[in-house]
Amino acid sequence: MSSLVEGVRLDTARLEDNVDRSLMTVTALSPAIGYDEAARIAHRALREDLTLRDAALRSGVEEALYDRVVDPERLTRPGVAAADSAGGT
Repeated sequence: MSSLVEGVRLDTARLEDNVDRSLMTVTALSPAIGYDEAARIAHRALREDLTLRDAALRSGVEEALYDRVVDPERLTRPGVAAADSAGGT
């Protein structure tokens, strides 16, 4: 792994945990499960100190749906991520 600044290294485990706990990514679920349910999942994740994925799965969201819709890498690219992820393709 290369460093950004000499002697500095990325803490990839911490970065992954931060992404997994980012409540903003719940908005990707809204087109598939509705705003209210997505909001309940975000609140649950915060209240129970869960990752967003764990909160979603415990709330009844299917694992395959979550993994297809909430793809942080794809969500950072230009375009409308939900348009091609929520429709089941």
